[in-house]
Amino acid sequence: MTLHKNRVDAALAMIAEKQLNPTDVERICGVNRTQIYRWKAGEVKQMRYDSFTKLATALNYTIEYKEEEISITPHTNKKSTSQHTNDYNLTISFCLP
Repeated sequence: MTLHKNRVDAALAMIAEKQLNPTDVERICGVNRTQIYRWKAGEVKQMRYDSFTKLATALNYTIEYKEEEISITPHTNKKSTSQHTNDYNLTISFCLP
């Protein structure tokens, strides 16, 4: 589990942990690779919720919002994301102060 300040940071961490390049991400979950380059360059400060959940689902992560941080946790007991992009569940929970 890692904590991040925003969706862009969390998304980039998921991509880095899976050792994927922008072309891989585009192929796996449909997020445009140009957009990923913009996240990496710091041109985008916030990403759309639907893009974030699509990425997390495709890369097999659980997302939790904890106060003002986002926790991401990879699932280790699932099939390879490169072969099975539609077999995963996304759990989102909100912790209110």
